[in-house]
Amino acid sequence: MSNSSSLQMLASPSLNKGPFLPVLAMPYQCKECSVYGWRPETREGATLTTIPAHFWKGRWTEERTYMFGGLGRSLYSEVSHITVNQYYNEYTWTLHNKGKPEYKRYGHTADTFENHLVITGGARMFNRDQKRRECLGDVLVYSPDDNSWKELFNSGSYYEARRYHASCVYGNYLIVHGGLNERDKWLDSTCALSLSGIADLEADPDRDFRWLNVNAEKQGLGPIAYHTCNAIMDADHYRTARLIALTSMADNKLTQSKIPYEGIYFFGGRNALGANNDVYILRLGRKPIEWIKPEIKGRKPPARYAHSADYIAEKGILVVFGGRNDENSEATGTFCMNDIWILSVENLEWTEWRSPEPIGPQPRYSHATAVAGKSVIIFGGLGETSYCSSNLYEISMTKKNDIGKKGKQNRKEMQHPSISGQITKKLSMISLKKFSSNNLGIFTKLILGSLAKLGYTPN
Repeated sequence: MSNSSSLQMLASPSLNKGPFLPVLAMPYQCKECSVYGWRPETREGATLTTIPAHFWKGRWTEERTYMFGGLGRSLYSEVSHITVNQYYNEYTWTLHNKGKPEYKRYGHTADTFENHLVITGGARMFNRDQKRRECLGDVLVYSPDDNSWKELFNSGSYYEARRYHASCVYGNYLIVHGGLNERDKWLDSTCALSLSGIADLEADPDRDFRWLNVNAEKQGLGPIAYHTCNAIMDADHYRTARLIALTSMADNKLTQSKIPYEGIYFFGGRNALGANNDVYILRLGRKPIEWIKPEIKGRKPPARYAHSADYIAEKGILVVFGGRNDENSEATGTFCMNDIWILSVENLEWTEWRSPEPIGPQPRYSHATAVAGKSVIIFGGLGETSYCSSNLYEISMTKKNDIGKKGKQNRKEMQHPSISGQITKKLSMISLKKFSSNNLGIFTKLILGSLAKLGYTPN
């Protein structure tokens, strides 16, 4: 798909109701991103995780999306990050850290906590001598701000090493569920690890972090792997979220939520019976903790595993993309998917966003995704017969001009000799020693005037 290709899609008219109408009824785009410069090799089983913009030691750090690990031509431990040039509408990859050989893995998870990456589990290459694939049970903490690695010393309840599990951060807790162990056994356990204090690991490297077993009432997903989970709650509840409520729900004085069911939303996955398309919610911060399987309106997505599901809190939607279902081969001729489904967490209704043409990322599974701004970005993964390309794709929740065309046009025009020459001439007219807030405005007008004469108007 060329950079100039883009497709606007409309949500189903059946969703023309409820408070999320302006979001679900508006056009969106699914397109290839314009990437400037170097890009990493494609891979499967990697993770993309976004750390929001923040201050660190008096320095402003912009929002960045970090990729870690994965399996391609080799097993990776590097950390790369993506930044977006809003003016050129271009993405740029940067190799941030080469990692350590012992950190190489795929099929792991990576979550954000207090501007750190928290990496859990995963697997190494298949050991032909031992005839097994080593699974990992460690928890790594990577701090992009000071480019440092730390390994949590954890104890407590028995935590089994695993790969292709699901995890998320709920309040101060890392929640891990399911996965496969070294013997390819489907796991059913739900474990919680308090992350309070990871910012102080430099002063206390031997601090003990203890795993807890989360025992919930009612029937949950059961043994499963290749599934996804997201912590979904009102924004003002994140900091006060508790693993276990101090009082019963009848005495809980949390402010009323617009979301009917706050908690951890699990979707899809594979177990011994095959792929599934169920939504389960683990309702934490309650007394007692419980699993529920909510009634959801609309047609359900086809069953799948090794897919992606990303929650865009500002829009109140869960975006499901791609995945695999081996039972689809006879009916559809392929076991890979590239469809997009939206779950409104307020209305509890599914919608498929259809495309009149098969334009967009090729069908894939075991890819990496993350929310960046109001978009979901997609990288890598496996197709039917080979690895997908290293192209970057975007599911945008806001209508934009074509990224590739606009980015290249802006970059080309700003490199035009007549523009750069006039800007240099205007700069020479201003004494930097006398540069003040007053002539800053004059300088801006001069630059914009030079651009306007050449028929160029910045956005």
